[in-house]
Amino acid sequence: MSRTSRPSSPLDSPRVKGSPVSRPDFRSRLGAILSAVATDLVTEHRFVELEASEPPWLDTGLHVEAGDLVTVVLAGRVFFDQAADLWLDPSVQVWTRVGGHGPIERGSRATNTFRCANSGTVELGNAAPAEWVDRDGRITTDPGLYAFMTGGTTVGLIRWAHGVDPAGALRDLAAAGDVENLLMAEADRLDSAGGSPPPGWEHLWYLGPSEVYVDSDGVITCSSDNDFAIICHGADMALRPDTTLSWEWRVDQLPSAVAEDSFATHDYLSIAVEFDDGRDLTYCWSASLEPGTAFRCPLPHWSERETHLVVRSGTSDLGRWLREERNVHADRARAIGGPDPARITGVWIIAVSCFQHLGGRCAYRSICLADGLSAAAIN
Repeated sequence: MSRTSRPSSPLDSPRVKGSPVSRPDFRSRLGAILSAVATDLVTEHRFVELEASEPPWLDTGLHVEAGDLVTVVLAGRVFFDQAADLWLDPSVQVWTRVGGHGPIERGSRATNTFRCANSGTVELGNAAPAEWVDRDGRITTDPGLYAFMTGGTTVGLIRWAHGVDPAGALRDLAAAGDVENLLMAEADRLDSAGGSPPPGWEHLWYLGPSEVYVDSDGVITCSSDNDFAIICHGADMALRPDTTLSWEWRVDQLPSAVAEDSFATHDYLSIAVEFDDGRDLTYCWSASLEPGTAFRCPLPHWSERETHLVVRSGTSDLGRWLREERNVHADRARAIGGPDPARITGVWIIAVSCFQHLGGRCAYRSICLADGLSAAAIN
């Protein structure tokens, strides 16, 4: 998908995700552009085929020095189940690291530019079906599970010459010829610092950055388009019988038209509290599940840590600002059960639209944790 004009609303922030161009066509067209570039602009470029069945990490053979700037451009599609059309965009699947060490990173689009923290060769890693357990890119999932994934990603790597400004260089290249607007989109991302979370929030590091959330005058707008994103705000409040989470939200578009409690349909919008026992309780707006319904996350890496509680359902209230106030202690006891954690350590805002690819839109304001002793304004 390519978008070339800037919208007036932050809910319509332009982001180029996976390109619809075929992998061979992408390689041919981008290769022709880069082959004509002088070496005083691009030191080296190469293409690497990263099949979805390849566990982390794949050595690309591109040697870099600490401080070098490298741009990554992606095309392809990664399937959990090709017959069911259950796939991920490469923008959320493909990560990089250098020299066998972190920091691992990925972009918020089908492109990314990063400054190498180490000297060595650039490596590529498929995220799903595993999950990163540290910032060096270690996984504890059985690598054999990757054999069930199909599809893959063609990765274009550009190592810029010293002193080159990638944003300006990409604009010049795009003016001479682009591939589905990917080069211009990366230049725009670099100039706009796309991927930065709202002030006071940070992305959940092992899921990666996004351009889903924008803060505007105390309102956090969310526009999820074929991706997933969690932003986190720190908190430190004892979990008491009178602890509450309150917020206002306006949901304009649900990312699912059916119940969200299965792997293939787990697209949703929610706000969550994180506890000091490593679990979280997330309050969601469902397309069809009844308010009060609680269910464990259907994703394998999340089922033991995240529980969903439906607080709104259906489409009749879409487009309206609504205020919620939930007793966190009572909700946690009913939805999760077991011994009480001692404290709330964070508030999360979550958006997922990577399974059915329908997109979701909403906005949040006036987020607050409170009990009989104190109140903490989150947003």
